[in-house]
Amino acid sequence: MNDHKDLTNRVEEAVKRLLEESSRAAGGAAAAGAAADADAPAGAAAARGAPPPPARPAAASAAAAPLFLNRLLPVARVDDVSPLSPAEEAGMAKGDRVVSFGAVSVSSASSAGRAPPSAPAPLTQLPAEVAAALASGAGIDVVVLRAGGSGEEEAVREVTLRLTPREGWGGRGALGCHLKPL
Repeated sequence: MNDHKDLTNRVEEAVKRLLEESSRAAGGAAAAGAAADADAPAGAAAARGAPPPPARPAAASAAAAPLFLNRLLPVARVDDVSPLSPAEEAGMAKGDRVVSFGAVSVSSASSAGRAPPSAPAPLTQLPAEVAAALASGAGIDVVVLRAGGSGEEEAVREVTLRLTPREGWGGRGALGCHLKPL
């Protein structure tokens, strides 16, 4: 349980860092635009000697935030990877948090950040994704969040893997891994 809490905290910190970085990157242009378009309340605050409210960069707008956050919200955790399996060959590791599996992601179930009760759970779409890849022989792009150490600081990084499902590899299923829904 503590491992889960620790990983969740690290993911939250990584999301915060990414949001801060995207805000800084977009901040220069947004701050210049905000200075030119100052509204009356901000001007009144400046007249009283109070600093104006901070400008909201485009990357942190209400419309952009849910889509950005959905991209990082995991749909499953890799519980097991079989030796010599397609999943192992692709680089999948136990503990990886699957953010997207081809077209399957949280945002594929809901574009607004909250799935309505009638929306399918993202992992229910997985068999169709695997079947299509098996039929075409194509690989599937799988994006995972992976905890990894960099010096003293633990970091969570986003990793894109190319997984090509196949039958007859010597184990169970076409992937060779077990995914636990989150």
